[in-house]
Amino acid sequence: MELYKSLWEPRAEQHDNERHQQNLEEALDDPSCPICYPINEEEVMEKFRIFWRYYQRICSTITYNVKTIGLFNQLLVIWDRNVPENPERNEKHGKICE
Repeated sequence: MELYKSLWEPRAEQHDNERHQQNLEEALDDPSCPICYPINEEEVMEKFRIFWRYYQRICSTITYNVKTIGLFNQLLVIWDRNVPENPERNEKHGKICE
């Protein structure tokens, strides 16, 4: 949480001030902004929801946005391309993604 307070919170506050209060076109980008990167909860895959519940237990996470979901989907594609098929992998992958 200390990392958030020292690095991410000031960035989020600067972004909010520049983009959403002053409406500056060249405002600092904040990839965690729920206004700039909103989520349509109906479109969130169950695989992601399962991953997120697990991830919240092992990391100090607050929320996710459409960028988080996009990166998760990219990782699934990379995983499927690069991890050989085998029964043990399929069993573990199935448990995580059920």
